[in-house]
Amino acid sequence: MLHLSGKLSRWLATATLCLGTGLAQAAPVTVKYGAYHSANETFITAINDMMNAITERTKGEIVFEPYYGGSLLKAQDLYPGLARGAVDMVTSAPQAFNPRDFPLSGVTLPFMTDNVHAATYAYQDWFSNNPAVQAEFKRNGAHLLLGWSLAENVIWTKKPINTADDLKGMRIRMLLGPGEALSLLGATAVATPYTEAIDLLQRGGVDGISTTFFDQGVRDGLGNVADYMSSGGRMGVFAIMLTSIREKLWDSFSPEIQTIFNEEAGKATTRYFNALDDAANKAVQQLENSNIKVQEIDSAEAKRWQEQTQPTLQQNYIDRAARVKADGRALLDDYQARIDKYNTEHPYVTGIDKFLNKKAP
Repeated sequence: MLHLSGKLSRWLATATLCLGTGLAQAAPVTVKYGAYHSANETFITAINDMMNAITERTKGEIVFEPYYGGSLLKAQDLYPGLARGAVDMVTSAPQAFNPRDFPLSGVTLPFMTDNVHAATYAYQDWFSNNPAVQAEFKRNGAHLLLGWSLAENVIWTKKPINTADDLKGMRIRMLLGPGEALSLLGATAVATPYTEAIDLLQRGGVDGISTTFFDQGVRDGLGNVADYMSSGGRMGVFAIMLTSIREKLWDSFSPEIQTIFNEEAGKATTRYFNALDDAANKAVQQLENSNIKVQEIDSAEAKRWQEQTQPTLQQNYIDRAARVKADGRALLDDYQARIDKYNTEHPYVTGIDKFLNKKAP
């Protein structure tokens, strides 16, 4: 089961573990970990800290062998590799890379929320209360440890976007939910790796880059390459990064070891939120030295964007859910209701809003 911190502590194990007597001495178990992001990505550093803490608390009984940047398996191979035992623990977005195997997990759609905390907490609730979603992981030999929302989507462009008409004919590197939404609004998707797209934007090969969260885009220099950035009418968060461990390995652990994993997963979520806030603040400072302009569409246009995209995006999810005999509409409504609850309880300031607040006199 997915485990987080703070408000979600009721899902964590409450037993206190004494390492001196609770763990039998045994040969170390090496957990091979794979991720397609680099080791310095904000959420990966929080997971790395979690793994170090688990090794320390188990006195070396559990050790990790990490592979970053797709050096072990590429993004689309991580969860299939977990299922066949080629890797023991992974962080990826199987709902994007393996949608046939994980059709229900891709419930986070554009315009649901731009609150990272709310999306993360809501996903915990949603996963814990929907057996069909839990069964999706079990079918794929995965035990879900963490589900963290990435930061909100930003559209980086060479020209301003004021209405959907401005998107028509624009060649934008995009994928996942934002890509679907922008395509419905008239933009043309360009299938190219993210790092190559940055060079293409600079040379005029593409008109924009999307499906990129705020601090990532700034860190990779988009504030100096693009002329404008926009939230796309608060298109919001677009993916939940899912960290899972091989189910057979998890089941082989003692209750004491599982408790340590669960408790450290909760602490890691707090570290992730803090690290994400720090990364956004650093990104804002970096943008102050650029000529980037924030070009937001007005509220009436944002509403039109939602009306033109939401029915199709939601129906696509419902159709995917139907293939595994699940009620997609009920799953969407349940998730949105939980998001709305946590939006109120956990206020959040987006990266663009931080930037605008800093610039305000």
